[in-house]
Amino acid sequence: MSKQATFKQLILYSILLGLMVLSSCATAILTPHTFVRVMNLVVIVALSMAVGAFIREMFLIKAKKQSSGNDQQG
Repeated sequence: MSKQATFKQLILYSILLGLMVLSSCATAILTPHTFVRVMNLVVIVALSMAVGAFIREMFLIKAKKQSSGNDQQG
């Protein structure tokens, strides 16, 4: 069993984290309390970094598959 994440898993995690970012954005916009707004903005930044990392991994997996396919053909 491989410990590397598959492409489908990364897409699923990216979608779930994206939904969490949208939820935090809505909370940050609609809340009247400054402290809650600041905490939600911190969460938004952290979740956005996580989504970016998952998307980067998807591109790395895609490039790895393409390079291995080119090595087998050549």
